[in-house]
Formats: sequence, structure tokens, C-alpha cells
Amino acid sequence: MKIAIVGSGPAAFYTAQHLLKAKIATGFSIDMFEKLPMPYGLVRFGIAPDHADAKKVINKFNTIASEDPRFRFFGNVNVGRDISVAALQSNYDKVILAYGAEKPRLLGIQNETSTKGVYSAHDFVKWVNGYPYDSTISSRSEIADFDLSKTDTVVIVGQGNVALDVARLLLSSVDDLKHTDIPDNVLSWLHMSRIKRVHLVGRRGPFQMAFSAKELREMTKLPNATMLANPILSQEPFVNSSSSTSLDRSHKRLMEIIHNSPKINSQLEFEQKKIWSLDWFLKPHKLLCTNENSLKAIQFLQMKPIEIPNLPFGSKIEEINNNFQNIETGLLISSLGYNGEPIKHNNNTVVPFDNSKNIIPNINGRVLDEDMRTVPDLYVSGWIKRGAVGVVAATMHDAIETAESLLQDIEAGSPESKQKAGFHAIQPLLNSINVRPITYADWKVLDSFERTEGIKRGKEREKIIDIQIVKKVLG
Repeated sequence: MKIAIVGSGPAAFYTAQHLLKAKIATGFSIDMFEKLPMPYGLVRFGIAPDHADAKKVINKFNTIASEDPRFRFFGNVNVGRDISVAALQSNYDKVILAYGAEKPRLLGIQNETSTKGVYSAHDFVKWVNGYPYDSTISSRSEIADFDLSKTDTVVIVGQGNVALDVARLLLSSVDDLKHTDIPDNVLSWLHMSRIKRVHLVGRRGPFQMAFSAKELREMTKLPNATMLANPILSQEPFVNSSSSTSLDRSHKRLMEIIHNSPKINSQLEFEQKKIWSLDWFLKPHKLLCTNENSLKAIQFLQMKPIEIPNLPFGSKIEEINNNFQNIETGLLISSLGYNGEPIKHNNNTVVPFDNSKNIIPNINGRVLDEDMRTVPDLYVSGWIKRGAVGVVAATMHDAIETAESLLQDIEAGSPESKQKAGFHAIQPLLNSINVRPITYADWKVLDSFERTEGIKRGKEREKIIDIQIVKKVLG
């Protein structure tokens, strides 16, 4: 039984792990295809560099890839560009799509994608995590360098954990970050930072924030940055809702953390410290720019909470016409989450895709066609299956569901009469376009190189950010 998995993040590895542990898996072989030279997807390129503990799950994935002879990794293979999904379907018994969701959601305001100083949290997270580029075919600007010396104020639109990650990293001291795996070039930019003020802006209110208590608590304990108290916290509707039985436990914990956190109390203290604030009921309306098309301020439309009995304050909002608030800034980072994208081959969508939900339609991981019938032997796992929500642990449960569906289908079906060729048929296709797959043994060479370079700098690793260095290291 030959199985192909597209993607190498948590969903891909957890799915592979569950399949390889199955009682019927003795005859299984799993080939994992990844477009980048490096495995681990979101764990390597999406988790904040100062959250090293959250990246330890890589050790589990490494055990699978290093010790199970039924598993193979092929990096530097872009499914959809280098090989088609159809080629995998023809040469593998089962194909699992687990390539994630990494298209940032837009604010939806004019000139958002063309104004200098406007980025997504995805851009920032890729930057601090050393997402690789190829210096021979694209400029470094494709992975944005954030010039933090041009402004002292940052506005982050969004109130989820990724927004907090961005804010925390911007306000942390470089001394606290230099031992992480943030690349040297990024540390240099952070060292030149003038950032003293960070706004975390939400369209709705405090009871609709999507932070986890752990992340918010960490933010409140930054040694060199303090929260600016929001007047809303003392207003009667908020106070009444804080003690309401309709408020869920998670938001009660968030409110406790906010109430118990040190806050700015005087103008003198405001001028001397780095400040961050939670700004509610503001909807991005317009970008205000210089003559050079650089951001100088953001105009927000004030939103009004509508009180509804038995619902938390801010559950319903409406716009207040012509009531605007401007925040001066040279840097806007939107953190509104991610959408999945379809796999395309020659600009044609080749796998069913739900454009309204931005996922591959499925039932328990079995891909569905436009008539809601299951596509034989095609499965989906992770964010491209359910949407870009949930932490790594949630992805594990999701992956197990997909793996179980596949195992059930194997047990219910009849054995294949013709043995599939697997990678033996894929290799010539890659050779014909001069694509060299990077094996897990190759990755271990790269991993060793990164660790050696890291030791020289007093950190765990110095990530390879140029694919040309990958080629040089591997010879």
C-alpha cells in the first residue's frame, strides 16, 4: 500500500504517524512531498521563535522520519508545479493533501496591497522565522524586511494569538531574542528598532478577543513594556457584562489577567516606557499616505456596541456614521487569519475546492467532488481540511480522523490487483525538469549545518534563508 502525503507540517506528520501505528500498516509505505527544502511547515515557520517549547514536537516528527523505514521525505518538490496531483493519484494507492493554509486574509480597504508600510502578520512571521527564498530567481524583498527604524508606532489589526506574537516580538529586547533561532539579518533589523508604541486593534470588544490566557499573560509580563489602560474597562456596560453568567470561562480569565496587570498611570511613565494597548470597536476605513505612497496614519471608523440582554458586551455592533479616529503610524500589520488555496496545475484547479470556506470539501477527511460524492482514494488533513483554526494539538485530533477514514476504506475495499509504482514513476518526471528532491538524510545534513552555525552565535541554530546555500551545503 503506497501512500503519498502532500505537505510536511503537523497535520502531515500526525497523519503519517497514526497510519504507521495501525495494525494493518505492515505493508504500508509513505512518501511525503514538501515544496520547501526543509520539513515541519508551521512548526518551523509559524510558531514564534521565542516559544521554543512549542517547537519540541519536531522531535516526535524526527523519530518518524529517521527511524521508520516505511517513511520517506522528499523536499523541494512542489506538487502542482513540479508534479501534478493526478501523477500522484496514478502512482500511489492513496493521496493525502495536508499542505495547510497560508494566504493572509485582507482588511479589504483601498490600496492595502500597494502602500509602503502595510504588511500581514504572515509576512512578519515568515520574516522572523527565516522562511527561505532563492536569491537567483527573486529578490530578498519577496520575504519582506521590516525596517523598524522609520516609525515608533505600530498598529496591529486583529486580536488573536498571532497578533500577540507579533506585538511581543516587537516590544521584546534584542538581548532576550538573540538566543532564539531568529536569523541574524532579522536581529540586525530588530536592533535598529525605534518601536515604543503598539496598538492591538479589534473591530469588536473585549469579550470577543481570541487570545489564549497563556499568551495574554506572557504579554503582560514583558519586562520593558506596559499596558495602557482602556477607558472602556471602567464603563458600566462592560462592568455589568464582566460579572454576567453569559460570559464564558475563557473570557473571564482574560478579564482577570487584564485587571490584574500593571498599567500606565501617568504621562511621565507613558513617555519613558514602551507601551501597548488593546483598542476596541475600531474598523479600518482608510490608509492615509505621504506623497511617496508611504503609510503615515490609519483612519478607523468607530463601532458602537449594541446592548442585548444575556449576551456579552460587544456581541453585536454597528457603525457610527462619520465618527472617525486616526492613529499615526508608519507600520500596519494585519492579523486576520489565513485562507486555504486550491492546488493548481497549469493555472487550472485540479482538486475540488470550496471557495466560500477556503477549504477542500470533505467528510471526515474524505475529499468530496462538486456533487458531494467522495473522490476515491483522495483525502485531506489539517487546515486545508477544516480552516486555519486551532493549535497543534487540535491538528493532531483532526489528522487522526483523516487517518482513521483512510484505514476504514482500506479494510472495507478489495485489494488492488495492480501494484502502483510510487516514487519510481515520480523520479523520472522530476529528472526531466531538473528538480532534485531533498531526502530526509539531506535534511539532516542541513540541520547539522544550521546547528553548527548556531553554536558559533550562541543560539540553537542559524537558519538557512537562501536556497542557494542549501545547494552549496549539499553539494
